[in-house]
Amino acid sequence: MRRLLVLALLLPMASACGGGGSSGTLNPVADAASKTVDAGTELSTTSSRVSYPQQTFSVAGDGGYNHATSEGWQQLTLRTKATRLKLDEIFIHKVFWLKSNLFEDVLPAGKEWLKVDTAKATRNTGFNFKGLWAQTSADVLDQLRRTATPVKTIGKETVDGVETTHYRATVDPKQVPTTDRILKLTSPAYKPIDVWVDGDHHVRQVKLDFTTRAYTNEATRAHVLMTMKLSEFGATVDVEQPQAATVVDATAPAGTG
Repeated sequence: MRRLLVLALLLPMASACGGGGSSGTLNPVADAASKTVDAGTELSTTSSRVSYPQQTFSVAGDGGYNHATSEGWQQLTLRTKATRLKLDEIFIHKVFWLKSNLFEDVLPAGKEWLKVDTAKATRNTGFNFKGLWAQTSADVLDQLRRTATPVKTIGKETVDGVETTHYRATVDPKQVPTTDRILKLTSPAYKPIDVWVDGDHHVRQVKLDFTTRAYTNEATRAHVLMTMKLSEFGATVDVEQPQAATVVDATAPAGTG
């Protein structure tokens, strides 16, 4: 009973300290991310611009993710000034597969997919596919659940015909897992994240602005501007793992891939 009385006395103080556009001690961004995951599945549309020394490209397309089974897919188009490439991506737990005409000249005959096991990534893995091409809605929601308080409320805005509340939050470094091999190898650094949440507390749109290593074995950093929109919560999302005979494992030890 005494604990309840103390909390009751503290609530007005917390409310008073939360003025000036801040959400006080609550984190509506992290809460909305968790609520979105609880919906089970969602579809996504992604558009991003990636730039680093001597290279700039854009990536755009659609995807879907199933949080219960930790699997998803994306179909993207990568564009540079000179090229337009298709990217098919499949995600199952910590493994993802990439299929693209970009790989046609480098993969052995009969091979169509490049496999990346993020749990086995090393400094010699090379290009940062995950950070620059293959971020799923699950990855983005994970970032939102790592945000810190206070969260700034920007105001009411409409996203694709849906009324939302626009928030701005920062990632709390203390909540980033130190056991994530890809994060340790690529060291992403995020600016404040803009998030739009609907009346059902589902995340509808996220804008990310961050830098990350372009390659796991180099210091060169890429700058990424990405917008992801989420919709169709509860939609069916099923994927099939590519047949082993069509896959080259980019994270296998040398001589075994």
